[in-house]
Amino acid sequence: MHRSCPLDAKPEILFTLFLVPIPIPIPDPRYHAVTLTTPAPPTTPFPFFPPTFPCFSIDVDVGSRLLNLPKVRDGKQQIEAGTRHPSVNCQHRHPFYYADFFFPRIRSMGLLTFATNVTLDGCCDHRAVAPDNEVFRYWTRLMHGAGGMLWGRKVYELMEDYWPAVARDPKAPRLQREWAHKLDAQVKYVVSAKRRDFTWSNTRRVTGPLAAAVAALKRRTPRGLLAGSPTLSKELHRLGLVDEYLLVVHPVVAGHGPYLFLDWRASRLRLVETKRFESGVVALRYRRASVDRASGMTV
Repeated sequence: MHRSCPLDAKPEILFTLFLVPIPIPIPDPRYHAVTLTTPAPPTTPFPFFPPTFPCFSIDVDVGSRLLNLPKVRDGKQQIEAGTRHPSVNCQHRHPFYYADFFFPRIRSMGLLTFATNVTLDGCCDHRAVAPDNEVFRYWTRLMHGAGGMLWGRKVYELMEDYWPAVARDPKAPRLQREWAHKLDAQVKYVVSAKRRDFTWSNTRRVTGPLAAAVAALKRRTPRGLLAGSPTLSKELHRLGLVDEYLLVVHPVVAGHGPYLFLDWRASRLRLVETKRFESGVVALRYRRASVDRASGMTV
């Protein structure tokens, strides 16, 4: 809300605006956080500013969670992105129309996560496991919180042949219909050299050299991407583009392939998150060590 001021008050307003400390974003590699450091705001508003001036309104989109921090107190406010989605979107809002100049948007590169179900013996065939309702809800929340899905042509066509029909079927199980509707609304990126026409809604073909195209896609998707194709993910891993590996391990011995990580390039990972389900399924999230040193915040 703007408040009009007398013409002769403008120089004083501009002078005071330039004295307002501007928060400086500092990437914190330990927490994948944006640290906003500024002197504590005055307790009494200046008479020619709106009463809300001493407060900075900060909206932070961390994965699928939206935090609203209305004030910067004690001279320092730290926003943690957590281990689920280190990407952070910040928008500093100021009641004056100079806000966009003094408080720019801060955006980080999104993470590319290879996520898949797998058996105890390493089989990644989707027919070898049967997620229960708890695991199904976990996958739905994960997919809904991402900025997009990244698939190869074969996995895309498997999904395309099944889930749109589930979304239209009123007799389908409720959890499956919920997944199908959210997947229909989600952006789906497909890497394919053979197919160019896609009728499923919100589907986009990745074009150009794979490394450059996916790197650009990560920069445009701060909420991160979920990759679900083992073959495509193997190549992305070789190119150093996969940041996280989410393995949902089912207590099943399949006794057959295809096997995960067969002939993949050696890489050192660290465990950043675990989640245990009542059925004995365990979700393990690993991250490349180099991701912590390259949080890549840009202003």
